[in-house]
Amino acid sequence: MNKSKGKKAGKICENILFVIGILGIVILYWYDRSITLDPNIKESYTGEYPRYVSEVNEDDIPDEEYYPTMEEALQKADVYYDEYEPYQKNIDHLLVDMENDQYRFIYYQSIQKKKSVNTFATFKIREVDGKKQYAFLRSYVRDSEKFYKGIGDADKNTKAQLARSDYMQHYGIDKNARFVFGDIMEEELKKGESAEALTVEGQKPDAVIPYEENGKKWYFWYFTDLQSDKEGNKLEYTLKQ
Repeated sequence: MNKSKGKKAGKICENILFVIGILGIVILYWYDRSITLDPNIKESYTGEYPRYVSEVNEDDIPDEEYYPTMEEALQKADVYYDEYEPYQKNIDHLLVDMENDQYRFIYYQSIQKKKSVNTFATFKIREVDGKKQYAFLRSYVRDSEKFYKGIGDADKNTKAQLARSDYMQHYGIDKNARFVFGDIMEEELKKGESAEALTVEGQKPDAVIPYEENGKKWYFWYFTDLQSDKEGNKLEYTLKQ
């Protein structure tokens, strides 16, 4: 009798754990969607490229929110994802730095407790009291150990990032250009593939920059102005050498 009750209780526990597991998968799916896109940008677009849609009314930013350096602007910024705030507000290694007379875009690494996390950030530039100053506009955290799991190999990863690029246009420094960018983990490349061999719509990136992150080799690639009106998920690309 006790054995029968034990088996029944065990089965009930097993079913409960199964339901919890399914709920966990659903929650992770929706959490992943929440970090894939900027929460203030609509998910569907129509029309031609480039598609610069800012969630910030840049003209309304007061002079008091402009600072002499981008580091100071980061320190004063309200950022998404509180758990990553220490990373977003600390620049240890600057991987990419692009600037024009209106905007500055950076891609940087921050190391906290031996873990490295990368962040994209864009700043508005304005002359205040005769001096060039920076206001924080937006940032996007890329935690390779957490966010990139389950996407697949380098080919699938690149496809996902090209699709995502439709919602990342506002990170660029030129409103009249189609800014497209992404990362490739070297160990996820298949035989005959190379990050340096990447082409999108027959065009080579402006740069392919190698870097180390949490003991693994990565490549950051970007197009300052990809010449195509195709939607991101329809862009043709290859990594084959």
